[in-house]
Amino acid sequence: MEKAQRKHENKKQHRTPSIVMDSAATSTVLREADTKYVKVLSDISNKIFLNANGTKSKAGNKAVLPYKMRKAALEADVVPSLAMNSLLSTAKLADANYITIFTKDEVKVFDAETTRLNIEGNAIMKGWRCPETRLWRVPLSEEMENINTDTAIMSREATDIILKKRANQETTAFANSVYELPNLEQVVAWYHAAAGYPTKLTWLTAINAGFFATWPLLTAKAVRKHFPESDEVAKGHMRRVKSGVRSTKAQVQQHPE
Repeated sequence: MEKAQRKHENKKQHRTPSIVMDSAATSTVLREADTKYVKVLSDISNKIFLNANGTKSKAGNKAVLPYKMRKAALEADVVPSLAMNSLLSTAKLADANYITIFTKDEVKVFDAETTRLNIEGNAIMKGWRCPETRLWRVPLSEEMENINTDTAIMSREATDIILKKRANQETTAFANSVYELPNLEQVVAWYHAAAGYPTKLTWLTAINAGFFATWPLLTAKAVRKHFPESDEVAKGHMRRVKSGVRSTKAQVQQHPE
């Protein structure tokens, strides 16, 4: 009896329109087939998303989810090229002060402003949220000295792995993740300031040597194309002429008697 009831519930859930909860998406994205269940706005989104396979998808209209939640949690973007699943960003929920809990059978979302959670026992795994991508990470090694370099062992630049697809590779699993791409020129300008306004040659040398391999989207090609000619670079490499090298005082010449 219990088995038959569970089978009936599974069929019912399968027929219910749904959206995938995704902790690896920085924004909630909707496929066009699901727009009939949400409120689609006339405003056009300017976002461009990077998919897990390295391809890019341009967003269409903005939309609002049909839940009774705070406005920030309901914001979504329609992506016409999205085919398989609409994705609900748990990052958006967290930013709106909601708590998402996953179990082996279900997922629940709580309002952090009105809910108090009592947890017994210690966490067996602990990670952090990256301030740049706004996604959660956990260490891959037990002993971690640097959160930027010890999270993965890579034989190529991180941007190479993200942006280049592997040809003729059979798909064995799907990672439904997307993150928002800002303008590449702005990315280079921001990284340039964070690196201390190095000269173009110095920065390219360091990038080619692999010192910036973990900085997403930062490549030598991007720097050569979008290097910002800022006042800080010029001011930081000026050489002031020493005073007193050439005296302006008239010198009295003494003649031998």
